[in-house]
Amino acid sequence: MSNIVVIPDGGAPARSGKSDMSLFVTILIMTLLASGIGALVGMQLVNQTRHMVLEEKREKDVPPVHALYEEPSSIVALKPIIVNLAGVEKAFVRVQGSVVFRKDVMEQSQILTSQIESDIAAYLRTLKVSDLEGATGLQNLREDLDQRARVRADGNVREFILETMVIQ
Repeated sequence: MSNIVVIPDGGAPARSGKSDMSLFVTILIMTLLASGIGALVGMQLVNQTRHMVLEEKREKDVPPVHALYEEPSSIVALKPIIVNLAGVEKAFVRVQGSVVFRKDVMEQSQILTSQIESDIAAYLRTLKVSDLEGATGLQNLREDLDQRARVRADGNVREFILETMVIQ
């Protein structure tokens, strides 16, 4: 007898359950891979857009620089001033600062700077260590030195800037 093979569904060979499962797994893997790549590309585009927007915002939000003084000024650094403090024999103070002069008195700045330095040295010799303690002492010192510099220069000093102060 001869063997007759019956092909169901109009001539297509029958598939096994294993080949259906491998096709399903392949499609699932490809779908997950495409989703992952799409998510990564989307996150990268979002980050690039965010950085571009933040850069534009920073450029727009830059505050304009306002001059501290209306008239032209020049800054002159003072030499460090080292003096003994009153009351304690071995207490020293070292003060270093700068003076902001009006531009029109720059010819006299060396003379004024020397006078201001000697005034500051004389004033510092009258202070005690307790006068310089804490934030209040430092603020009082700044204000006093600023006032002395302005008085000595007949108002031609805009500001005395206290840069460093060391008490030893």
